Amino acid sequence: MASRLLVFAAGVAGAAALRPWSGRELDFDPWGLVPDSVLVGPLARWDSVWLLSVATDGYGNEARRTAFFPLYPLLTGLGGDLLGSPLAAGVLVSLVALLVSLMLVHRLAEIELGPREAEVAVWLLALFPASVYLSAVYSESLFLALTLGAALAARTGIWPLAGALGGLAAATRSVGILVLVLLVGLWLDRRAGSRRRAADLAWLALVPLGLVAYALWLEQRGFGAFSFLEVQATWGRVTAGPWSGVADGLVAGGQGLGTLVTTGAAPLAAHNLMLACWLLLGVAGVAGALRVLPWAYGVYMALILLAALSSPVDWQPLLSLPRVMLVCFPLFLWLASVLAPGRIPRMATYAVSALALATWAALFSAWTWLA
Repeated sequence: MASRLLVFAAGVAGAAALRPWSGRELDFDPWGLVPDSVLVGPLARWDSVWLLSVATDGYGNEARRTAFFPLYPLLTGLGGDLLGSPLAAGVLVSLVALLVSLMLVHRLAEIELGPREAEVAVWLLALFPASVYLSAVYSESLFLALTLGAALAARTGIWPLAGALGGLAAATRSVGILVLVLLVGLWLDRRAGSRRRAADLAWLALVPLGLVAYALWLEQRGFGAFSFLEVQATWGRVTAGPWSGVADGLVAGGQGLGTLVTTGAAPLAAHNLMLACWLLLGVAGVAGALRVLPWAYGVYMALILLAALSSPVDWQPLLSLPRVMLVCFPLFLWLASVLAPGRIPRMATYAVSALALATWAALFSAWTWLA
């Protein structure tokens, strides 16, 4: 787990170097759930506070908490009862899920591409700049492990397991319902080569149950079945067509580039430019996945990106896009197919990714918003 040592070392160093912090941590952690320690910096920031609050106190009467789906905080809360610390339990859940994700992406890449590409895919995922969230108290690692597990189960013809893991993914993040498209696509695509029978499709009906169960529980509690969507406005997200998100994001990136060229350092401009570059990588990833993998992978990745682009933030259209791409595992399979043949491009990519990951970990630990 060399990548996690890098994250922790860079995170601690960044938190220590950038102290005293801006004071914004007091705004985003009013409950004091995250200890004021540089050692905690790489492990819990920003959304970690919300997840820990749900794990500790449940949803209460605060509608904003419903944006955070229940499976991850449930496991964190149960682990917290055993360990005496929800924070420690959340980190443990994330680290175990990360380890499982790395093993699963290796096996899936081995099936789809080959053993050489499988090793490359593992390194690309581990060193991905946004992978700082995979070892923090965030739900990305759990969601990634569940979706990879569902895909692998489908590829090997274990459809009951595929449906069950897909259902758990749908109870972890709002885009988890899209796993159903991936699994049905793998069932339909003969290129995928998994064993299939008409009766196997019935198992995939388990996937929507995770979302349906959460929606029904929210309705019963008086929040409203679709509260998890409605509260997104709290963070400035608006409902729009995906092309509006794409256009606004590219415009913001272009304006950011112009601002940097004309005025020099400007954090928001640099952030918008970075996010526009992430969008271009995502589009390339969809096209690449459709070319080298069974079509279901590319469609799944495209739908996740379109879902994110359909609810842009009014002041920054592509906000959180790197975290969205982090769980789009077909991206890493495609990149592995591109980089595996050449040692020099591959090692250069590793080096750049490791440097970016260390930078992200340092900034994240100092309560700097990245994604």
